[in-house]
Amino acid sequence: MNVFWVTSAIGFIAGAAMFGSITFLPIFLQIAQGASPTESGLMLIPMTAGILATSTVSGRYMGRTGRYRWLPIFGTCFLTAGMLLLSRIEPTTSVPMFSVSLALVGLGMGCIFPVVTTAVQNAVPREVLGTATAAGLLFRQVGGSLAVAAFGALFAARLATQMGGIELGSGEIGPQMMAGVPEEMRATVGLQVADALRPIFWIAAALGALGFLFSLLLEEVPLVNRMVSARE
Repeated sequence: MNVFWVTSAIGFIAGAAMFGSITFLPIFLQIAQGASPTESGLMLIPMTAGILATSTVSGRYMGRTGRYRWLPIFGTCFLTAGMLLLSRIEPTTSVPMFSVSLALVGLGMGCIFPVVTTAVQNAVPREVLGTATAAGLLFRQVGGSLAVAAFGALFAARLATQMGGIELGSGEIGPQMMAGVPEEMRATVGLQVADALRPIFWIAAALGALGFLFSLLLEEVPLVNRMVSARE
């Protein structure tokens, strides 16, 4: 199968899994665990650290060996494992456990996004290099956008169904409203939010598994202008 279409499919799927699910984590952290907006942002740092680590290692590996095929395979495995762990989060989930789950997602993303971009740039003729790169990024963004919309609709529908008998007053559910809610009801709402998010992470894990299958189809075209050639 053509490298461009395989990498585009992987990028679309990975973008959908990552952006579609991670978008709703701050909601969970703020409502279910009582974190502030700043704290919920800081708790996403393990994912960023994972992306930074594996993207750096992946770049060095590709530069020295000229190979890349195994990296998306490992990346989709990390992504799937991280999403499966996130599907088990509860209001009582500890910060270390939450961080490990996010770190796995980040490790997967670092093995996927920069690698598929490099693979497609290496496989296409120079005259269409910019077009192919932009198209690959477009697939990733479209996947993420569609997933955010679909997952958002799913989350809202499930939350509305599960909280049909809970009266919280008017306005949006958020940290300020939850601060004035009795402790017992706050715990109930947190559980409902976690349950409403669970299918999103299941779907994201399934997308990760689908990305793994596409990664197996990726053809390895030897990289040109790599560091090992320069040393020789």
